[in-house]
Amino acid sequence: MSSIKLILAAVFVLSSSGCIKKTKKKAEVPVEATAAVSQTTTAAPTSKLNNSELKIGMSQEFENFNPLIASMNATTIMSKLAMRDLVIIDANGKWVPQLVKSIPTLDNGGAKIVTVGGVKKIEAVWEILDAAVWGDGAPVTCDDASFAIKVASAATVSVGEKEVFTQIEKVTVDPKNPKKMYVPL
Repeated sequence: MSSIKLILAAVFVLSSSGCIKKTKKKAEVPVEATAAVSQTTTAAPTSKLNNSELKIGMSQEFENFNPLIASMNATTIMSKLAMRDLVIIDANGKWVPQLVKSIPTLDNGGAKIVTVGGVKKIEAVWEILDAAVWGDGAPVTCDDASFAIKVASAATVSVGEKEVFTQIEKVTVDPKNPKKMYVPL
């Protein structure tokens, strides 16, 4: 959590000069350099501070919301506020699940070493959270993940880190559970 606060504070401090609307008041509310959340007040002089809004000041606009081709920092920040990943890095620098039940490892049995044609490979089993749904309420399934990997791997699609996607040989969705997939690397 402290990394997120630090990042938001840095974004706020570096890009907020001139972005704060000044109003005539007898006492100004001080904005601390470590706080990325802007306190807002209403016009009434007796109003109390309201922490119900998050305001982020940026010096650039985002170029799109396509996570595969995002190249600007503003796009990355805005995307992370609106979209979720299968796994993320937490404030302590540890990988943690966000849209999956667990991160497959050799220790937890979610990944295993297999030999295919004399070559050792890792096969991982991923399972998306039951509660994961799209904005319209449709469930997020492994077919969605498979489609994203297929698009990102295509030779005609430019992505920031192509190798992340091209190392995935195929995605096999469990026919009994559309939220479970097998991914050999």
